[in-house]
Amino acid sequence: MDWWILYLLLSGGSEWLLYTLISGITIFTGIIAAMLGVGGGFLNVPIINYVANEPINIAIGTSLLIILFTSFSATIGYARKKIIDYKLGLVLEIASTPGAFLGAYLTGWIPEDILSSIFGVALIIIGLNMIFRRRKQNPYNSQEVPKQKTKSIRKSILNWRRVIKVTSGEIYEYNINVPLGLAFSFVAGLVSGLLGIGGGLVKVPLLNVGLRVPMIITVATSMFMIIFTTSVGVFEHSMLGQVNWLIGGIMIIGAIIGAQIGCRIALKISPNLLRKIFGAGAVILAFHMIYIALISL
Repeated sequence: MDWWILYLLLSGGSEWLLYTLISGITIFTGIIAAMLGVGGGFLNVPIINYVANEPINIAIGTSLLIILFTSFSATIGYARKKIIDYKLGLVLEIASTPGAFLGAYLTGWIPEDILSSIFGVALIIIGLNMIFRRRKQNPYNSQEVPKQKTKSIRKSILNWRRVIKVTSGEIYEYNINVPLGLAFSFVAGLVSGLLGIGGGLVKVPLLNVGLRVPMIITVATSMFMIIFTTSVGVFEHSMLGQVNWLIGGIMIIGAIIGAQIGCRIALKISPNLLRKIFGAGAVILAFHMIYIALISL
C-alpha cells in the first residue's frame, strides 16, 4: 500500500473514500432518474441512510436536494432537444399543489401502511399495463401533420392539441383532456403528500397511461415538473436542519453527470422499451412497498 493511502486512512481519509463511493453510486442513480423521468429518491434515501449512516429524516431531506439538481441537469439535457411540454407541465404542477397539501394533512388520519399497500397494488397494475400494452408514439414528418380544424372556444379550452417538434425533426402530436389532466394531477399530488413520495413515480404513469402522452415527452416533462415539486421540499427540510450539505454536495456531482448520461440513453432507445423498463421498475418497487407495509403491521 502506498504511504499516502495509509496516511489518508489513518487521518480520517476513510470518510473521503466513503464520499467517493456514494458519489460514484449517485452517477448510476442519476442515469436511472433521468432515463425514466423519476426523482430517484427511492435509490438516494437508502444510500444516504444505510451507506452514509444518516438518520432517515436527514436522508430524505438530503435526497430531495440531490433530486433538485438531478432534475435541473436532466431538464437542460432534454431542453436542448426541445422535447419538454412546458405548458402541460406547468398547468399540471399548479393542480398538484393543493393535492399535496391535502395529502400531507391527511397523513395524521390514515395509517401509512394501509396507504402504501393500496398504492402498491395500484402501482403493480399500472406497471403491468406499461409493460404489456403496446402504444404507438405517433411521430410525424412536418408535411404529415394534419391541419387544425376550427374549434369552439369551449372545446379549445377543455382539449389541447399539442404538437412538439424535436430537434431531430420528428413531430409528436397528441391531445390532452384538460379536466382529466387536472383531476389526475390533483390525485398525484394527494398521493405524493400522503406517502411522502411523488416525483416521476406518480407523474410518469399520469402522463403516459392516463393522458397518453408519448413516452419520451412524458419522461422529459416529468423531469421538468420535478423541479417545482422538489424545490418546496428542499426549502422545508433545510429550514428544519434536515439536510446534510456535505454529503448532498458530493452526491450532486455524480447526479448531474448521471442525469446527462441518462438523457442520452433515453433518446437512443425505443419508447416501447423505455416504457417497459419503467413498468418493470414500478412493479418491483410496488412489491417492496407492500412487503414493508405488511411486516410492519
